[in-house]
Amino acid sequence: MTKLREPLTIEHILSQAIAKLDENEIKNITSKSISHFRKCSDPDDKDHNLHFYDAVMLDILMQRKSLGTPFIDNFSLLLEDEFNKINVYENVASTLMKIGGRVGNLMDIAENAMSPDSQMGKEISKQEKDYIYKAISDLEEKIAKLKDQAVKQLEEVGASNLDHDLLDTLAGRLRLVIDNKDALLVSGTDDSELETVRRKFVVKKLGVEDKDKGMAAVKTVTVKMSGIRMKNRVTFYYLVQQELS
Repeated sequence: MTKLREPLTIEHILSQAIAKLDENEIKNITSKSISHFRKCSDPDDKDHNLHFYDAVMLDILMQRKSLGTPFIDNFSLLLEDEFNKINVYENVASTLMKIGGRVGNLMDIAENAMSPDSQMGKEISKQEKDYIYKAISDLEEKIAKLKDQAVKQLEEVGASNLDHDLLDTLAGRLRLVIDNKDALLVSGTDDSELETVRRKFVVKKLGVEDKDKGMAAVKTVTVKMSGIRMKNRVTFYYLVQQELS
């Protein structure tokens, strides 16, 4: 029986992408076999996952063949939704073009590597690959630090048996605003911001539409974190979700 994949999942996009690419080209640009990516495209295979670096490299290869940039396009759609949830009103396309200032010049480097006038023309040089890998590594390091800070704050308020998968998900959603300090923090004394958390996270993400119930959870977390001046947004969202679970 054929497995059905939901549209806009990474598995679906990867499956469509590798079907259009030559396996030798894939091997040359990622140093990984097409067999590896077939496993990554299987939604039931939990042992193989697509690395962000490989997604960027596959998008570069797709762009060089005039097949578009499916991973970046999907990323922009996901970001648009997340921007709305954290009340960041910016044009996503414009933001992606300026992403270099946000996440270590990743998109600028990738764009340069796609250019026929780049170091090796249609081929991507080792230096270009190294630049892209470093940009992604820097981003992942910042996300890891954000999560570490969240873990420390959770321990400070007495939380135990932490769900690290949930923490990874919450931290990952903030990757594009990782250098925007205001977007990474929640003000427990700003009623308008707490209402935004209720509408954009509690209602849209968690599906809890009961206003009183949702705001009660937000206010409970505010009290729990009252002793923490710089309230990490990952910590705050995690505790809210735990209150409502």
